[in-house]
Amino acid sequence: MTDDMMNLRALVEKSADDARGTAATRLLEVGADLKEIAKHMGWSIKHAAEVIERYVVLSPAMSDSLAEELRQAESRTKV
Repeated sequence: MTDDMMNLRALVEKSADDARGTAATRLLEVGADLKEIAKHMGWSIKHAAEVIERYVVLSPAMSDSLAEELRQAESRTKV
């Protein structure tokens, strides 16, 4: 196999990984949980968690939503 073919193969594999990471991100954005993402993508839950950790970047809306959920949880636990 030539260097050019090896480089092309590596690029295709990287692109496929990026596409899977994008798919996991989109599923997370629409509210899918880890188990649903793993099932949909054909992954183990452990692998799904690893992919999400590596590829998912929280959008500002997701960060705001998480912050609000934390505030609500905190207000429920205050005595």
